[in-house]
Amino acid sequence: MCAMRKVGAASGDPSPMRSIPVQCIPTEEVIAKLEMIGDLGENNVKYTKLWDAIKAGE
Repeated sequence: MCAMRKVGAASGDPSPMRSIPVQCIPTEEVIAKLEMIGDLGENNVKYTKLWDAIKAGE
């Protein structure tokens, strides 16, 4: 769910009314589907080089 802030006509601005997401907080259901990424530390360089090689088709 995202908290929304009204801008435009709702705030007295003459531009068309629109909503801009300010803060998004996932529901428990969404969090359960997420995969958390851990810090790889010094191994991050190794994985980055390997991934770049894979993307380049090497």
